[in-house]
Amino acid sequence: MSGMSVKRSLAWMGGTSLFGQVITWSITIVVARLLTPEDYGLVAIAGIYTVLAHAICLMGVSTAVVQAESVTEYQIRALYGFSILMGILMFGVGLLAAPVMAWGFDDPRLTWLVAYQNLVFIVGAPKSLQWSLLARDTRFDVIAKIETASRVLTSLCVLAMAAAGLGVWALASQWILIELFQFIAFSCFRRVRPTFIIRWTEVRDLLLFGIRVLMRNSVGQIYSQIDIFIFGKLASSTFLGGYSFAKQLTNMPFEKIITIINRVLLPYLCKDKDDHNKMRDWTMNIAYLQVLFLVPFYYVLFFCAAETVYIVLGDKWAVAVFPLQIFCVANIFKLGENYAMVALTALGRIKEQVRFVFIQLVLMGSGFLGTALWIGPESSLYVWITVYPLLSIVFCTVLLKTIDLKLSMLLVRIKGTLVAHAALVLSLMVVQHFVKGAMWETLSSKLAGAATVYILALFIFDREKFVDTLRIVPVFSSRKA
Repeated sequence: MSGMSVKRSLAWMGGTSLFGQVITWSITIVVARLLTPEDYGLVAIAGIYTVLAHAICLMGVSTAVVQAESVTEYQIRALYGFSILMGILMFGVGLLAAPVMAWGFDDPRLTWLVAYQNLVFIVGAPKSLQWSLLARDTRFDVIAKIETASRVLTSLCVLAMAAAGLGVWALASQWILIELFQFIAFSCFRRVRPTFIIRWTEVRDLLLFGIRVLMRNSVGQIYSQIDIFIFGKLASSTFLGGYSFAKQLTNMPFEKIITIINRVLLPYLCKDKDDHNKMRDWTMNIAYLQVLFLVPFYYVLFFCAAETVYIVLGDKWAVAVFPLQIFCVANIFKLGENYAMVALTALGRIKEQVRFVFIQLVLMGSGFLGTALWIGPESSLYVWITVYPLLSIVFCTVLLKTIDLKLSMLLVRIKGTLVAHAALVLSLMVVQHFVKGAMWETLSSKLAGAATVYILALFIFDREKFVDTLRIVPVFSSRKA
């Protein structure tokens, strides 16, 4: 595996993504102000089938190609042809599923909406393999440019459609457009000539690994959509829209930062998968970086949830405040779970992931359904901060045991930062209690106070590690592709 170093890869992916996200999230906010929570709720329901079917459509082929030690030209062509066929198949199945979705949720608008979103399969499946081939070569500079440009272009198209009064169709077009733009661009950089003659003996190992990944992804996608399904049946579209947008907002670090980091890391983790000393180093350093930069984001957003919603989105989005705070707590634990998934994938430990996600599906799904029926949909959100954290902690211990890393070693690595976290939370509580006034005033006071206290606390309790990290994360500089 040749190409860029981890440091350069992250610089390309992170830098271009940051530039793109400033534009795309500014546009997303404008679109949210033009539309209503009900629009987002309807698209969330329509996406239940599409998201699950998309995981099936990909068949884990992309991950299998990245994880494999070597891939022949025939295997690439055969898997590309296989991906095209799977995309066409899932598009046809989606046309049949559309009226079933409309009947199940008693909303005829879903018929054409689900059918329209199925277009994503035609370009999404082959695009995924093109991405994996560039990732194998660690050509993250190319990937970064294409993904950033496609996201910005898609956001502009969606904004134009929303401004033209197309409502839910603007939102439904987002995934289709971004996959289409990326497919066209990736085809220019990594052209593949497909073959539809599949010789099982030559692609068997890749497909079998892909099927294991598919099992994990399919169960994971059912789990990720079970809350939308339950609330789609038991709650109003307005509540579902506020809930889904809050989920999207708090998932922003995962979709725009963590996903990028993990996609960059996977090829390098696969390279080091047989060296547990290196895997322990990766795990401790990634844990430190997440605790240093990402966890504080959720602290601040939790205490600034009301101001963020009312100032940025307007009064009609008040329904999103409580879900936003709930997801801020849950996503702190999701950080560890997310990295554990990537590390275990690099180690080839897929069965453990399938088992864990299935347990999540059963416990979280039953928790949502039982609480929603017993008390109400809003109360069922507490499942995210009671059941989910426990499950995430248990899963992370699976990775720690696999690479023989003790929890005490992790805590020693991050103990100074945890003290700074305590100071940050205390400062936010003090400002929230004593500062009263307009939304802009309280938000500004919280942000200024939190930033000042946190940076000072880091210099007092975690100075050496913090200063080293500011030197562009030197832990990555010694890792070469």
